[in-house]
Amino acid sequence: MPPSRELKAFAGLPLIRWNDPATSLDPAGVAWRLDGWNEQRTDYGDMGRALDTVFERTGPEGPVALVVGFWGDCSETAFDVEWFLGQAHRFGRLRALFIGDMNQSDDGGIETFHITLTDFTPLLEAYPELEVFGVHGSAEELRLGPVRHEKLHTLIVETVDLQPETVRSLLASDLPSLTHLELHLSTWDADEGVTPSDLDTILAGRSFPALRRLGLCAADDSFASAVASAPVVAQLTDLDLSGGTVGDVGVQALLVGQPLSHLRSLCLRYHYATPEAVRSLVDGLPGVRVDVADGQEEEGGIRYPETLC
Repeated sequence: MPPSRELKAFAGLPLIRWNDPATSLDPAGVAWRLDGWNEQRTDYGDMGRALDTVFERTGPEGPVALVVGFWGDCSETAFDVEWFLGQAHRFGRLRALFIGDMNQSDDGGIETFHITLTDFTPLLEAYPELEVFGVHGSAEELRLGPVRHEKLHTLIVETVDLQPETVRSLLASDLPSLTHLELHLSTWDADEGVTPSDLDTILAGRSFPALRRLGLCAADDSFASAVASAPVVAQLTDLDLSGGTVGDVGVQALLVGQPLSHLRSLCLRYHYATPEAVRSLVDGLPGVRVDVADGQEEEGGIRYPETLC
């Protein structure tokens, strides 16, 4: 996850802002971007009014996919989950939801660690038909689970400072349809961040039986080493270790660990491995799409995850 970006598409659908001019696309067949700017993007607006506009354009069943962007003073105030819970009866079609999609042009320069998140467990409970859910921001106050959700198949947690207790609660959830999980693990304080031991249940293959795509992004060598011998890898088709500080130690662990030749893809984009180690990994997995782009160099002996650059 780059430190500054804004989605151009979501859930396989083109993304349209709530007040974009008329489009030739089917309003009920696109993803809609909801934010708290006024129509001229010059001042705070009314997100409720913006949502009403989306319903006017999509019809009474509402959008199939929704992306929530800037909602005001995001560094001080979390997204209003209670307000969104009160809208649940209106969303007859909603299947995909992403909260916190902002770039550095919003609010004069909003970054991931300035976006305040909150407890989204009640939201998942109130929207049992959701199939895709994602969040982006600071995870200091984020909570997800434990929860049971029958339909959710994709969960994206693009965060800084993800807390160990949040991960443990999430992994205690009952998500029988979950096939794709992406966690971002970078933290400003390495002593308080998630460690491989916090992921024991998922690495052992005990958390989500349908899981096929696993992202442990913004991770370091210790996570690559843990994955190298983790039973869960045997059930995966795609493994993502991008955006972190994985170096030669992590790459070597992947090379000498369990076979990875069954994977469709292995992503190590943005890494600190030497060209020699990278070449060994690519050569060792001839049938796997291995992404080793965007190699980095240490700065004064320090490695920085992509999200903290």
